[in-house]
Amino acid sequence: MIPPALILPLVDLVLDKITRPGKDRETARTIAAEILADEHQVKPIYQAMDQAIDKMNQNQISINRIESASDHFWKSG
Repeated sequence: MIPPALILPLVDLVLDKITRPGKDRETARTIAAEILADEHQVKPIYQAMDQAIDKMNQNQISINRIESASDHFWKSG
């Protein structure tokens, strides 16, 4: 993830091109800062989801190994 300290100057450059100086620019910068703050709050949720998905994948790998070792054609094939 890119740190906000690097993103905000880039946001300022973009806002210079697409907004008028003054209140419009400040409003757009505030919105960008809020989006970045929300991303930091959501990050732990994504990490927990990634861990859950990894656990599901590991469980499926275990099931696949057991089924592939079976003598039954339809399970191992």
